[in-house]
Amino acid sequence: MSLFLLPVYYLILIIIILIIFYNFYWKRRNLPDGPIPLPIIGNVIEISKADRRYKCFEDWTKKYGPVYTIWVDGDSYVDRDFLTKHFTIYFGSVDGVNRSNGEQWKQLRKFFFKAMRDYGIDKDTVEKHVLDAIFRVIDKTKKEKQEGKKEHSIDRQVDLMTDIEQVIRHIPIYVKQFYNKGKWATKKIFEYLKIEIDKRIEKRKNPNYVAEEGMDETTSNTINFMILYLMLDQNSQNKLQKELDQVMEEKRKLAKESGEEFNEVFYQSDRPKLNYTNAVTNETQRLSNLLPLNLTRKVNKDVKIGGHNIKSGTLLIPQISTVLFNEKIFPEPEKFIPERFLDENGQFKRIEKNIPFSVGKRSCAGEALARMELFLFSANFFYKFHVYPPNPLNPPKHEKGKHLQVSGKLVSKELLKIILKNFFN
Repeated sequence: MSLFLLPVYYLILIIIILIIFYNFYWKRRNLPDGPIPLPIIGNVIEISKADRRYKCFEDWTKKYGPVYTIWVDGDSYVDRDFLTKHFTIYFGSVDGVNRSNGEQWKQLRKFFFKAMRDYGIDKDTVEKHVLDAIFRVIDKTKKEKQEGKKEHSIDRQVDLMTDIEQVIRHIPIYVKQFYNKGKWATKKIFEYLKIEIDKRIEKRKNPNYVAEEGMDETTSNTINFMILYLMLDQNSQNKLQKELDQVMEEKRKLAKESGEEFNEVFYQSDRPKLNYTNAVTNETQRLSNLLPLNLTRKVNKDVKIGGHNIKSGTLLIPQISTVLFNEKIFPEPEKFIPERFLDENGQFKRIEKNIPFSVGKRSCAGEALARMELFLFSANFFYKFHVYPPNPLNPPKHEKGKHLQVSGKLVSKELLKIILKNFFN
């Protein structure tokens, strides 16, 4: 009996070997080069062993070029540092504006922006909410200064968890009224949203909520990095504040001449005048590199990229960090240099390849809001305060791995402390 089964075992073993060879080696011959995968698990071990996983992808980019193949759980992935019209987002069966495909995605995206317009959620409304949140931070900081507090925890001061939520938190209510009229309405989506919102509201009652979870917000993370970078680069901070003082003085004179009421507040309308401020916000977004690896994409038809034939169904991982830290585009990419976003006349210049929000139709839907928040915070906060390190002889550092995680969160074994000098009368 056992002698009879022995050839069967050999046959099964040969079949398994052939399947593995076909899936992981033979199929690779028509795909871009990449790290050699292990049977079944592909390149998972190499990725999981890396201290900072996006650095693993950056190393592969340097070794194999801008287009290369990795294997995860038997599926081939093509890593790429830019996106084209051939790619649709892929998230299995999970729906939503960011997680749907094809015609469904188009309808959801159209509906989302229509709902925003129909219920009066316009730029002016958003700007008001953002400024309210920012001045809560400023007033809180001012009060602490008046009470004699010398050091401030950076994560507790940047209490902007409410800025987006103050606007977006109310949208599900409006959306629900409109959304349920559609044929593709789903009650469970809103049940889930309500549960999550209730959880957030309950967590906010905890005084340590901002310190514990505030770092989950992309915008507040970016603001934390801005404060860190400017604290370490006093020269850039001085340039920023000099520009803010000059523009505010111009606003004051114009208001006096016209007899209009004057408020010491920077608005979105001031943005074209604040070239260095725009340079600081753009350089912060580039260097902080919050999302080094973007959402996974799927090729929806056979295409050729960089001379490589990519079959329909292949998954892609857009690697934004390879663009943001490309030395040919951004010399000395590891350094904080706002001047790279200024032309020879000191005017702000937009660099197309600064893509912290990704590019194309699938780019971040909240880009405009995030840019507004970052600009309004930087202008109004640094007009009121100057930031110093508590210990100038031993300032905090921002090497990747010390304050950075893969997600781009600003973290440290100890709370990052800052000293503020205010300019209040």
